[in-house]
Amino acid sequence: RMSDRILFSPVGSRDPFSGGDDGALVHIVRHYRPDVVVLYLSEEMANNEAKDQRYSRAAQSLNPKVSVRKIESAVPDIHRSDVLIPEFRSILTELSSKYPQAELLLNTTSGTPAMQAALIALNAFGLPPTQAIQVADPLYVSSENRCLPVTSAALGVLLQRENLRRLVENYEYEGARSLASAACIPESARLLVIGAAERRRLDLKGAQPRFQGSPFTVDPRKDLSEAVSALEVLRKKGTWLDFARSITPIVDDLVNKRLGVPRRDLPREFPSRFGMLDERTRKEWQPFLDFHQRVRNNAAHELVTLDDKRIKDQCGHSPTKLLSLLAEATRADLTLYDQINAEIVSQVDGAPLHL
Repeated sequence: RMSDRILFSPVGSRDPFSGGDDGALVHIVRHYRPDVVVLYLSEEMANNEAKDQRYSRAAQSLNPKVSVRKIESAVPDIHRSDVLIPEFRSILTELSSKYPQAELLLNTTSGTPAMQAALIALNAFGLPPTQAIQVADPLYVSSENRCLPVTSAALGVLLQRENLRRLVENYEYEGARSLASAACIPESARLLVIGAAERRRLDLKGAQPRFQGSPFTVDPRKDLSEAVSALEVLRKKGTWLDFARSITPIVDDLVNKRLGVPRRDLPREFPSRFGMLDERTRKEWQPFLDFHQRVRNNAAHELVTLDDKRIKDQCGHSPTKLLSLLAEATRADLTLYDQINAEIVSQVDGAPLHL
């Protein structure tokens, strides 16, 4: 017989059930009773399905007659909505052609945020005509039916969040800060974005109140360790000239503090000051002197092109090795900004579209 309703559903970590509640996939099947369910499975979710058919069995437990079709993702990066849009459009166009009289439903709650954004975009532009459905979190909606038809207004929210995620994950905090000021995100996430921007530029007093109540407290007295944590961002972004120029004042302050001598009484040249360290410290920190003499001076006074390989070739030490030594000497956390990013993304992804 002709199918009346087709559900296209990415599958996410909260499917089929989460904490005793329906996941979005199961909840839509429960309340919309589709005749056909098309599951879009990432590699991880396909492996889960292969083990025990948990997603297809959950749908069929609500309607034994439902037809379940599975599509394993061929997209290498399931976190890019621009890649997923043509993939999803092709699938939805095929379904629309195969079932021309059926209502095509989209689960816009399961899957990665990029999958959700891609489906919302396709729904908003009607390519092909679909009905997008969001399933509200039980924390925010107490009614039995938590399915909410998604309007095009939600497209802006999802695209804002997708853009914010990209900026944050690329450590572009100033851009993220501008976007966060008008974005529909939790206030706690907004403060973390603002704080990350201030913290990365070492405005520790400004950043301190932004992180109150979070695991990422700021101590303005620990300026060296904060500078090393921010230096790791430059390494990850591959901005090597900035890396080379930023490492110098950190090492300079580190050596001066270890010597414990008033700055006015210290030699002006770094190699001379380095030579005043005890033998054990000089041996341990020799990579800093090698970097200063063979990389930093060239970067400061000549037009040079730098990358991680060139730095290692020139001074014999990789940026990773230099940062490891600095982190050990200052007790810096090189994972700090990745942890902050993960918390921001978690809060933004977990928030309802309408705050």
